Amino acid sequence: MPGRKTKAEIEVPPVVLPQDMDDEQRALTLAEADFRARDALHARDTVGSEIIASLRWVQASLLLVNGGGAAAVLSATAIPSDARAEAGALFVFGIAMSLFASLLGNWLASDVPGKLTEIAGYWISVKHDLYRVESIELDYIAWGQKAGKRDRWTYIPGGFAFASFIAGAAVLGCGMLHAAMP
Repeated sequence: MPGRKTKAEIEVPPVVLPQDMDDEQRALTLAEADFRARDALHARDTVGSEIIASLRWVQASLLLVNGGGAAAVLSATAIPSDARAEAGALFVFGIAMSLFASLLGNWLASDVPGKLTEIAGYWISVKHDLYRVESIELDYIAWGQKAGKRDRWTYIPGGFAFASFIAGAAVLGCGMLHAAMP
C-alpha cells in the first residue's frame, strides 16, 4: 500500500573470523559482545520482574472488581433474583477469565528468562573467543520479535473479564431500574 511504512529488517553485521580481524575490529567485537551480554542479562531481570508486577496488578484489579460485583450481588436484596443470578454469573465468569489471563501470561512468558540467559551466554562466549555465528544471531532476533507479540493473547481473556464486569453492572442497573418502576 502506498504511504504505509514497513518495519526495517534487522541485519546482522558481517561475521568476520577472529584471525581475519584487525585490532579495531577485535575491540569493536569485544565491546559489542560485552554490551549485548549485559543488555540481555539486564533485560532478563527487568522482564521477569515486570511480568510478575504487571500480572499481579492486572489480575488483582480484575479479580477485585468482579469479586466486588459478585459480593454486591449476594447482598442486594432489592434487585430481582433473575437479574442477581445473571449478574452473578457474569462476575464469576469475569473472575475465571481474570485467572485464566494470569495463567496464560505466565505460560507465554515462561521461556523468556531462560532464553535471555542463553543469549547472554552466547555473547559472553563471543567476548571470550570473538567467534560469532550469524544463524544464531538471526534466530535470537526472530525469537525476540515473536516473543514480543505473544503477550497479546492475554488481552482476550482480560478483555472478557473486563466486559463481564461491565455487563454484570449493566444487568444489575437494569434490574434495579426494573424493580424501582411501578
